[in-house]
Amino acid sequence: MAMYDVVVHLCLCDSGKGVFRLESVSRKLCLSADSSGLSLTSCEPPSAALLWKWMSRHRLYNLGTNRCLGINATKLLQPDVGIFECDVSLPTMWWRCGGSMLYGVMNNKLAVVDSKVVVKRAALHQWRIYGAAGEGPCAYPYEDIHTLQGNSRGMTCSIPFKYKNKWFWDCTSESREDRHLWCATTNHYDQDEKWGFCPSPGCNEFWESHPELNACYQFNLYSILTWSQALTSCQAQGGSLLSITQSSEQSYIKGIPTLKYMGVMVWIGLNHLSQHGGWQWADGSPLALVSYTAGTVGYKETICPGGWLDHNGFCYQYLDEKSSWDGSSSACKALEAELVSVHSLCQQELLLKLLSNGSDSKVWIGLHKKDKLSSVQWSDGSPVTFTSWYSQEPSHRLFVCDCEEQHAAICKTSGLVPQHPTGEWDEGCPEVRVGRRIDHNRTAWFLCGRFEQAFLNSLISEKGGSESQSYWTALQDQNRTGEYRWLTQNGSSIPLTYTNWNRHQPGNGGGCVLMSGGQALGHWEVKNCHAFKALAVCKQEVSGNRDTLMPVPHLDLNAPCPTGWESRKDLSHCYKVYHSEKILMHRSWTEAQFFCRALGADLASFHHYEDQAFVKKLLSMMFQRLVYTFWGFIHCCSQVNPSVMLTKAACDQKYIWLKNLRPH
Repeated sequence: MAMYDVVVHLCLCDSGKGVFRLESVSRKLCLSADSSGLSLTSCEPPSAALLWKWMSRHRLYNLGTNRCLGINATKLLQPDVGIFECDVSLPTMWWRCGGSMLYGVMNNKLAVVDSKVVVKRAALHQWRIYGAAGEGPCAYPYEDIHTLQGNSRGMTCSIPFKYKNKWFWDCTSESREDRHLWCATTNHYDQDEKWGFCPSPGCNEFWESHPELNACYQFNLYSILTWSQALTSCQAQGGSLLSITQSSEQSYIKGIPTLKYMGVMVWIGLNHLSQHGGWQWADGSPLALVSYTAGTVGYKETICPGGWLDHNGFCYQYLDEKSSWDGSSSACKALEAELVSVHSLCQQELLLKLLSNGSDSKVWIGLHKKDKLSSVQWSDGSPVTFTSWYSQEPSHRLFVCDCEEQHAAICKTSGLVPQHPTGEWDEGCPEVRVGRRIDHNRTAWFLCGRFEQAFLNSLISEKGGSESQSYWTALQDQNRTGEYRWLTQNGSSIPLTYTNWNRHQPGNGGGCVLMSGGQALGHWEVKNCHAFKALAVCKQEVSGNRDTLMPVPHLDLNAPCPTGWESRKDLSHCYKVYHSEKILMHRSWTEAQFFCRALGADLASFHHYEDQAFVKKLLSMMFQRLVYTFWGFIHCCSQVNPSVMLTKAACDQKYIWLKNLRPH
């Protein structure tokens, strides 16, 4: 059955038209186009011949000529670059960015030789957007526009499109008395007559206003979209997929006749896409209709013994020594603690911080089942109110294992919670600061998960986070390795365990990361560390200005890999690609992950640039010019691995798999 989207309006914004001038970094001149071809001219004053815009299908459109940048690939030795009709099939119009370079067909790069604009494979010519603080040529990418109403069932606009023998590089109100913006969904409207209205921010005539709920709703019952496409369509209008935060709103939605009587299936914003979290609304709204356990709201300052991690009234410690469940339980009791019990997603995400630095991918917790009982229970006697069972999906879930297996463990005990007289808490807890620079008396800050991100989003919103405002974080990749890490006050760095990248980010140019305001509130974007100006958010620990020491696992980098596995002395994992007789056994992500874990390994994950470079070299030697797609340790329907950008794919597609193994 087809799926449709239901949306709720949240905010207003105008993202701009994405028009720019393309400047040669070395020549300090801009790319211009006219009837005679391409040339470099002064970037000032601006003119239509100097204006470019990214279009659908990776085309680069010139506003002065109404044509697209393309390569005539019929000349194999020296292809021509020029301006062509955007629907001509001979010249190749597809372009991509590699840092500050522009690549075309057959790896030809846009370059300047003897003041002439050419394409050459060996060229290393760099381009940037003029007047944009060093932004690369792909900083203003094309955004798909999902249409409303019309006759295209929500299909995206085909930009540019031809109407009445004229090219349009954006939505237009041409021929409409009501002045509503529209677009064609194929290149030629006169030929195909496929069209739809273009979305615009605001509670306008395409929305149904509900004053009592202080919200606007849009029911797109004729748009056939995936969940991600529906979310994009909603966000383009300044809203998001429906989140239900009060019972009156739920009653209103249930009473919509089309939904109530026709049995139409609709998309809403509730999703379970994050492998590190549970169900959540797409717009970040709280699960307000869920009954929370009494006493779990609020944060308590906690004092723990040295070497323990403090959090909200409890102390946690990772035991690296492997033992059985009973042995680990006794080890915790010897420390006047118990094996850890988990009662919320927030606690689970905290434990992931400990687990990410441990030597074992599995750890003992306090959940167990006695022989004569049918139910599980926590060893500390607390009720079982939260579980996160594993079922052949990404790790960090609960497993049922033989109690005699040897694993590390996490202990938990009550911490010392200082008693604050009324009013003293607010006085002693410094407010989170929003300012024009990082306060160097504070610890450089990093985000631990979506709960902290949601708090910062609300903070920025309260401070009036408009589209023009953005806020520096401590995340950066100044060495341009493609690996982003949190920079701490003492000069060390912390790896990523959570990401919130904006669309088309982080790219591959390196730099420093900030959070956006406005419609993309809280999302991360990479900017030039020295040229771009932004505000900042400062952070310090509630219980004092200190860093928590995490246990560092011992890895023997000199340990040999098993037979048939590949590695290098400076790498912490061994890798193996299944091919030859296995090459035809393509598997889905879930099947490949299950296969690897049955062998005591995992699908490959890349946390350092050196790992990715080694595997790339390994694959190139094994497969040479053959093209294959491999599953890595990335949930294809979820967020990408934090340290490296990989391509998402449908979970049921079949690919070859690559796995890694940590040497002992």
